[in-house]
Amino acid sequence: MDSEHDSVPFPEFVALQEKVRHLRSHLSERLLERDSLVFIECKRIEMEYMLAVGHLEYKAYELQSVVLRYKRQIEMIQSYESDDLDIEKIEGQLDREFEMYQEQLDAQMDKINESVTYREQVPLSSEEKNRLESLYGQILKQLHPDLNPEISVTNRVLFNNAMAAYENRDLERLKILEEMIDNPATDEIKEDSMPVLVREEKRLSERLDALNIEIEKIKTEFPCSYRNFVTDEEALAEKKAELESVIYQLEDALIRYKAILRSLME
Repeated sequence: MDSEHDSVPFPEFVALQEKVRHLRSHLSERLLERDSLVFIECKRIEMEYMLAVGHLEYKAYELQSVVLRYKRQIEMIQSYESDDLDIEKIEGQLDREFEMYQEQLDAQMDKINESVTYREQVPLSSEEKNRLESLYGQILKQLHPDLNPEISVTNRVLFNNAMAAYENRDLERLKILEEMIDNPATDEIKEDSMPVLVREEKRLSERLDALNIEIEKIKTEFPCSYRNFVTDEEALAEKKAELESVIYQLEDALIRYKAILRSLME
C-alpha cells in the first residue's frame, strides 16, 4: 500500500471533521432562524402594532413635543428683560433644541407608512412561503460570511441582495439571485490539517454561542416581544384608551400654555 496516497485519517481527525460539519449545519439553521425572526416575524409584529396604535403614539409624541416647546419658549421669554426680547433668536434656539423630537417624529411616520405599504403587498401562498424559506436557506448556506469566511466580494454583494429580497418577500428576485451563484453549496469539508480544523471549530462554536444570545435578545425585545400583545384585543383596547387619555391631557396642557404665551406677548 502506498502510504503517501492511502493514509487513513486519525480517529480524532475524523471526529473533528464531523464536529465542524455539525457546527456548520447548526449555525446555518440558527442564521436562518435569526433572519426569519428579524425580516419576517418581527416585521409582521411591528406592522400590526403600528397599524393598531402607531398613529395614536405619533399624535401623543407630537403633542408632547409641542407642549414642551411652548413651555420652554415661555421660560426663555420670562428670562429676558422686556426691552431685550428677541423672538427670532428664541425661535432659532428652540428649533435647535427640539430637532431631535422632529427626527423621532419623522422616523415614527416612516414606520407607519412602511406598515401600510407592507400590509398592501400581495400575500404569498403557503407554497410560495415555503419556497421563499427554502431558497433563502440554500443561499444562506452558500454565501453567508459566517459560514464562508473567504467568500468573494461578488458573492457578498449577491448575499446582501438576497437578504433584501427575503426581507421584502420577493420570491422571483430570490430565484434569480439563486441562479446567479457560481459556487454550488456543499457540506463536504476539505482535507484541512488538524490545526486548521481546530481553529474552525473554535470560530464556529464562538459564532454559534453569540448567535444564540442574539436570537434570545431579539425574542425579548420590541417588536418580537409584542407577539401576543398584537393579537390580544383587550390589551390593544387598553393601550388605545391609555394613549387617548394621554392625548387629552396634552391637549389640555397645550391650551393652557398657549394662553400663558399670549398673556406674555400682550
